[in-house]
Amino acid sequence: MTNYFISMDKIINSERIIKVVRCDESCAEGAAALCAVCFNRDESAAHMASFLSNKQTAAICAKDGDTVVGYAAASVIADEAEIMDVAVSENYRRRGIGRELMSSLEALCGEMGASQIYLEVRSQNSAARALYESLGYVAYGTRHGYYKNPADDAVLMKKNLSSDTALADNSSSC
Repeated sequence: MTNYFISMDKIINSERIIKVVRCDESCAEGAAALCAVCFNRDESAAHMASFLSNKQTAAICAKDGDTVVGYAAASVIADEAEIMDVAVSENYRRRGIGRELMSSLEALCGEMGASQIYLEVRSQNSAARALYESLGYVAYGTRHGYYKNPADDAVLMKKNLSSDTALADNSSSC
């Protein structure tokens, strides 16, 4: 499978380079820690490594040096992908990392055969909803009372993937 490297130095600043790469088991500890903070989800690095090693998993991470500062993952089954997680460390938000993670994840899902991609997002998460809408996702339904702690509805969104979505091929990985 292709490994991806996208330099984001123009987005962050001239002193720091954030690498956006295909996640593998070596990213498990950092991705699990980021999910624990962002989603209040206690997930072991071993569980995350198992998820990342699944052949139906598409996962991308953003790294500042060796530190995972962003993570996005989807499950790809047949011609459909479902986004499972999108997380960016609080200190790295509003810098284009989430957008780059999503674009890279979409390209990877397309490479794995997906023609449509789905996600659900808290109705109160206006920043995430705005990002998804700006990327071409459209709402198609609501799951009332889906989220707990705090209670919230899930907005269901989807996007058709085009076959021309592509990433640069390099040999870097987590």
